[in-house]
Amino acid sequence: MQQDVAEIANGLREEAVASSDIARNVERIATMVEANSQAVNQTAAATAELERLSATLLEEVSRFSAILGRTAKKWFKAYEPHCHAA
Repeated sequence: MQQDVAEIANGLREEAVASSDIARNVERIATMVEANSQAVNQTAAATAELERLSATLLEEVSRFSAILGRTAKKWFKAYEPHCHAA
């Protein structure tokens, strides 16, 4: 009988250790999930900012291309007679 009680006590200690390990691992998983969630939020914010910047850059390139195109046309009109005279 005493041996049975000792075995039960030993089993309970092992279960307590296993339960503590499980609790620690669940806590680590929760911490990793929180860190991953923060990383996803930061990535989403960076993606939105890159999208905004790319739209601004596209606008500026379009504007620059239009200005450059008008300037080139004016330049060619101004210098075209000189090119044929030579």
